[in-house]
Amino acid sequence: MRSFKTLNKLFLTLSIVALLIFMVSVAPVHSQTAANIRYTGGNLGYACIFDSNSTKLYCLAESQNFTLDFGNYTLAAFLYSATSATFSHWITQGNVTVGDIQGNNTLLEVNGDGNLAAVFLPATQTEGIVTFTGTRGFVCFLNYANASGPICLTDGQNATLPVGSYVAEAAPRNASDSFVKWFTQGQITVANQTSYITDLTVQGNGVLGLVYAPAIPTPEILPQVVPVTLVTCLIGALLLSKKRPKDNKSTKSVPAAKPKDVVSPCKARRL
Repeated sequence: MRSFKTLNKLFLTLSIVALLIFMVSVAPVHSQTAANIRYTGGNLGYACIFDSNSTKLYCLAESQNFTLDFGNYTLAAFLYSATSATFSHWITQGNVTVGDIQGNNTLLEVNGDGNLAAVFLPATQTEGIVTFTGTRGFVCFLNYANASGPICLTDGQNATLPVGSYVAEAAPRNASDSFVKWFTQGQITVANQTSYITDLTVQGNGVLGLVYAPAIPTPEILPQVVPVTLVTCLIGALLLSKKRPKDNKSTKSVPAAKPKDVVSPCKARRL
């Protein structure tokens, strides 16, 4: 009797386990059919996605999330009209792949969530606009000339120069002014800021500045007047007394007259 009850409990337990397994096996499976994709791009261009019928689905800006059903699509890169750049390549992560990472028009395959990025490169700079500033001087580019000679700029003028290196020479408007230094802004550099002749490198647009110091005027030196003092008077009187002729007692000559045009400095002072 006791073994029958044990078998009955075992049978009941197995039946419950079998029922649970059956219920799990016939439950509906909810599979993922759409992918969440994150797009990243620069400010030089954008990307568009087309379906098999060439219908535009998305045009993606710098950073944007979007959803696509699993499948294959056409992916294309475009440049903004105001920029001069080139498309470089695609970057993918996760379950998103492209047929040609360097093709600006290629196959996009979506098998799940992932990331997509487009890389654009700015165009290579071929020339730069150099704007000069400096009210007390001007600059000349010694190794870059036109038909009339080396190109020289005064305050506020500019010149378009090919990208490269030049020899810049500063000159003052007033010959007495002293050169102080160069200064630059933007894509322009100088080799020596404190030399009036230096190498200038142009990699794009920028400002070239020049600083001159005005000459310091020489102070006027007035002649010094020596004041007449008592010592000066005594020395002058002594010198006058030595110049008088001596009386000769052996001869009856007429004594020499005292010069009238010699005036003692002390008397002149009293006058």
